[in-house]
Amino acid sequence: MLRIKKLFSIFVIAGLLSSAFSQEAKNALLIANSDYSEIKSLSQPVPEGEELKTALESIGFSVMFVKNANRDEMFDSLLEFRNKTKKAGGIAFFHYGGHAVQIDGKNYLIPINSKIDDEEQIRYRCVELDEVMDSMTGESNVVVLDSCRNDPFPNGKHRGGDTRGLAAVSRKPKNSIIVYSAEAGETALDGVYTPALTKRITEKGASLTRVLMKVRNDVFLQTQEKQLPGEYGQLLAPIYLAGKPESENSSENYSFLGFISVSVITPCAVYIDDEYKSDIGEFGSSVFNVPAGRHKVKVIYDDKKTEEREILVKESDTEKVEFNYLSDAEKESCYNKGKNYFYGENNAVQNYERAVYYYRLAAEAGYADAQYSLGLCYDNGYGVEKDKKLALYWYLKSAENGNVKAMRNAGICYEDNGEFFTAEEWYNKAKKSGYKDIQKDIDRIEKKIKEAQEARKKNDFQDFLNTQIKRTGFSIGLVDFRYCRNAEFFPDNGFFIGAWPCMAYWGPFPNFFIGASLEWLSLIPKSSSFVGFLGANYTISDFVNLYVLGGYGYGVMWETDNAQIIRAGIGADFVGWSGFTFTAEYSLDFYFDLGFMDRFFVGLGYTFGR
Repeated sequence: MLRIKKLFSIFVIAGLLSSAFSQEAKNALLIANSDYSEIKSLSQPVPEGEELKTALESIGFSVMFVKNANRDEMFDSLLEFRNKTKKAGGIAFFHYGGHAVQIDGKNYLIPINSKIDDEEQIRYRCVELDEVMDSMTGESNVVVLDSCRNDPFPNGKHRGGDTRGLAAVSRKPKNSIIVYSAEAGETALDGVYTPALTKRITEKGASLTRVLMKVRNDVFLQTQEKQLPGEYGQLLAPIYLAGKPESENSSENYSFLGFISVSVITPCAVYIDDEYKSDIGEFGSSVFNVPAGRHKVKVIYDDKKTEEREILVKESDTEKVEFNYLSDAEKESCYNKGKNYFYGENNAVQNYERAVYYYRLAAEAGYADAQYSLGLCYDNGYGVEKDKKLALYWYLKSAENGNVKAMRNAGICYEDNGEFFTAEEWYNKAKKSGYKDIQKDIDRIEKKIKEAQEARKKNDFQDFLNTQIKRTGFSIGLVDFRYCRNAEFFPDNGFFIGAWPCMAYWGPFPNFFIGASLEWLSLIPKSSSFVGFLGANYTISDFVNLYVLGGYGYGVMWETDNAQIIRAGIGADFVGWSGFTFTAEYSLDFYFDLGFMDRFFVGLGYTFGR
C-alpha cells in the first residue's frame, strides 16, 4: 500500500511539472568559448553560460552545454543537436558566447584552438554561422549570439571586410528569431547581454518578443545608450519559453511594445500621451515602454517652458527623441563645462573636442560668451578644423549680443581681410562698450586707412591713365619759320629741328578727346622754348586723328630771355604700321616780344593707344 502511495505521489508531481510548462519539447545547445590559445581569451562566456543553463533548466529545457570547444567538438554538438530537435520538434534554443568574425558578409564562430595565419584560413578552421542555422530544426527556433566584438585577430591577419561586429544574417530557419547582443555592424560590451537575458528568460507567461524587448531596454540603459541589441525574426507564431499566459485575455496576446528614448539637456518632467512618466536630470535620458503606435511626447522644463513631439513607434523598435532646449542656467552650465574641458580645470581632462561640443550647445542657444569661445576655436583650430569665416561668424554673433572681446576680434578679422573701414567700425564699437587697451588697435587701423587712401590716390591716377588716356606719343620733325611773318628774327633762316615729346588725349566721348602737350621747340640748347597747349582731337578712324590746339609757352628763345608765347593751330596725325605716326601741323604763334609768326611742323613719331 505504501508503495502505491509513493507511485501516486510521483505521478502527481510529474503532472504538476507538465502543467507548469508547455507540453512541447524544449531543447537548448549552449556553446561557451573562453580559453582561446591563439587569440585573446575571454573571462565571461563560460560562467555566463553556466548561469543561463541553470535558468533554462528551471523552465523545462533539456540543455546541452559545451565549454571551450574546438572545431570538431562544435560540429559534433551541432550535429547531435540537429538530430535531437528534428526528432523532438518543439522549441530549439541555441546560444553562443565567444569570439566571432565576419568575412565578406559571412559570420564565423571561432573555436578555442584555431590557429589562423591568414584570412583565407578562417572559412576552413572556423564554424560558419550558416551551419548553426542548418542545425535549427525545431518547430520554433531561437539563435542568440553574444559575440559581436571587434576583429580579435592580431597583426592584421583578418584583412578584409568590416571589422566591427557581425553581419546581418541572410539564412534563417523557419519560424525563427535571430538575436545579436549588438546590432549588425556594431560591437558589444562584455558581460552585459547574456546576464540580462538570463535575468528575464524565466518570466512565466511572457512571449519571447516581450522578453527580448525588456532585455533590450536593460542593455540600452546599462550601457548608457551605447549598445542596442538587434533581433532579426520571421516568427509565424509567438514563442513562450517559460509557458503561455494563464489567461487568453492577457494583454500579452494583443499588445505589441516598442520603446521611446528621451534625452534632454535641461532638467525636465516627461509626459507621454499627457501621462507623467518621470523626471530627467541635466544631460539625462530615459527609455520608456509604450504600445506600438503614434504617441505624443511632452517635456516641461524647470523654467516652466515646454516642448512637444509626435512620433510613431514600431513594434520592437526604439525611437529616439532629443530635446536640446537650454534654459538660461543650462546655457551658463554648458559654457562652464566647455571652459573646464578647454583649460583642463575642475577635474576635467583637457579635451578641445568636448569643449567645442559644449560651447556649440550654448552658442546655438544664443549665449554670447560661448559664441565668442566657439569663434576662438574656429580661429585657431582648437577641436575643429581652422575656419576663418566661421570664426568671424561666431564673433559677430557674440558681438551683436554685447561681447566686447568679440567686437575686437571681429575687427581683427576684417582688418586681416583688408576691410579697414569695417574693422575701424568694430574697434570703435568695442571702445564705446568699454574695452580697455583698444586705442592701439584704433591707431593702427587709422594709419592703415591713411596709407591705403594715399595708395588708392596713386592707384586711381594710374587707373585713370590706364583707362582714360586714349592717345599718347611723341614726334620729332622740322619746324619751318622761313616763310612766316617776322622771319628776320630767326637765325639760320628760321629752319629748326623740333620735338613734341609728349602728347595725350582723353575724354568721355567715343571719338572726341581733350588733350594736353608740351613742345620743345628746338633741339639746339641755345634756342629753345616749351609750349603747352590744350586741344580737341577728333578720331576719324584708327589711323587718322584731326586736332585743333591752343596753348601758352614760356622759356628761353634765342636772344630773348623769358619769352612768352600764345599759340593756336590745327593738325593731323596719320598712324601707320605698329603705331608709327606722321604728323603735319600749322599754328599761328604770338610772341610777346616779337609779335605774330607763322609756324609749320612736319614730323615722324610714335603713338601709343588710339
